[in-house]
Amino acid sequence: MLALFRNNQSTTSVALAVYLVVLHLPALLGWAPAPAQSGRVVEGPLYPVLHNWVLALPSGMALAALVLVFIQAVQVNNLADTFRITEERNWLPGLIYVLLASSLGDFWFLSPPLVAAGFVLLALRRVFSLYKKPAATAMIFDAGLWTAVAGLFYPPALWLMFIVFAGISTLRSFNLREQLVGLCGALTPVFLAWVGYFWFDRGNEFWSIQFGNLLNRPDFQVEWNLSTQLKLALWAVFMLIVLGSYGIYYRKKLIQVQKYINILYWLLLVTGLTSLVIPFAQAEHFLLAVGSCAIFLAMSIAAIRRQWLAELLHLCAVASIFLIYYLPGINIRLPQLF
Repeated sequence: MLALFRNNQSTTSVALAVYLVVLHLPALLGWAPAPAQSGRVVEGPLYPVLHNWVLALPSGMALAALVLVFIQAVQVNNLADTFRITEERNWLPGLIYVLLASSLGDFWFLSPPLVAAGFVLLALRRVFSLYKKPAATAMIFDAGLWTAVAGLFYPPALWLMFIVFAGISTLRSFNLREQLVGLCGALTPVFLAWVGYFWFDRGNEFWSIQFGNLLNRPDFQVEWNLSTQLKLALWAVFMLIVLGSYGIYYRKKLIQVQKYINILYWLLLVTGLTSLVIPFAQAEHFLLAVGSCAIFLAMSIAAIRRQWLAELLHLCAVASIFLIYYLPGINIRLPQLF
């Protein structure tokens, strides 16, 4: 199957869409009910508007997630191609993004982190475009703006402003004037959203929703059932590959690309650290870093010389996704790991 995506033809996006539908079939067919979002995932002030609109559509939560994941997969693929992060231009980053963003049943439905992930990718694109740019005020403003928009749907995404500022500082000189421009870009959508809430006499509520859940005590209340153990095992394998292949990603890369790779690793780090301060234990939070993981794993697959081995590993990953969903419902006894 991977052979279908080892090209950069635009028509391959059709195969990518079919692949995505197959992975989301349990949600699209109604076999997997949409989880209750209220009180489980942090929601920004703009997310309820989108959520209520989607709920009015048949299977709206699943369809919305499907569309967003496809758009974001194209974004990730274009990001890797445009900035030559991967050695070859192909659809593997987009394919792996679809795989990762569909790897858990929690990801099959619309959620605040899924919406925010698309804006994070837009911010990353602006940051990457700043490499040695002499006049970059507009792009710096955009990078801050898109990160803040992500935060309006999913407030913990605001922590990624550290990545934006650190990434810009790595790619070019970043003086105080430009830092203020980036800060203004971040404040602009927040101010406009507050004005909207203030218009309906809900100004104080806006600040509570937007900033009330940015810093909390770590929440380790996780139900250690078989499903949770399988999810952790799958993602542990993904992360071990990403962390263990650090040297492969840097090999024979230009300094510019190496800096991009550093930023992607920082995104993984900040996403992991901020998962400790969100009020609820939620797998969806890691959707913010799925783009980074997808590019790294695509590079790992491309580095495998034996294509049959790469195909086998991919099929095992796909099989694991359905195993995680269906196995806990089968009435068999398996040893508990925790």
